Amino acid sequence: YQILLALALVMVVVLGGSALVSAQSLQTITLVSGNGPLGTQDLANEASTDGGNTWGYAWIVTLLPGWNHIIPGTQFISCGTDVFSCGTNSVTNFRTTFALPPGFTNPSLTIEVHADNVATIFLNGTQIGQQPDAEIGSNFTDPPESFSTSDTSLFQEGTNTLRIDLKNF
Repeated sequence: YQILLALALVMVVVLGGSALVSAQSLQTITLVSGNGPLGTQDLANEASTDGGNTWGYAWIVTLLPGWNHIIPGTQFISCGTDVFSCGTNSVTNFRTTFALPPGFTNPSLTIEVHADNVATIFLNGTQIGQQPDAEIGSNFTDPPESFSTSDTSLFQEGTNTLRIDLKNF
């Protein structure tokens, strides 16, 4: 078993104009991990190895042979230049942000994640999901885990932060 600290995610936020939403009134915001070539920094996602005190851009990393479970349109990210950068028995925080306009209505968020080993997902500081807290293959193999919320109280006008705490065994 290889030690790997990496994350692949896709997040979709859908906003609607009313309870009876027409296709023209929907707005979709899609954020993914791995925005760029392998070996470069992902300018849309940040990582922290000190509990969120300092942040730097995540790195887009090459997977180990046999790791072929990728969410379409994404790449794995890590806190450093390779999958071993963050160490074992550690927690790395990842975050990305998105903005919601004044007067937004009917928000919903869906995030799909592959994580080695366990991802816990937060929207603006409130936990909205967690993979099983165990060193198991289903956390990083297909199909990806999916977590959703449409709790309006968790969203805010302006900047919203999606944070993923990644525990590595």
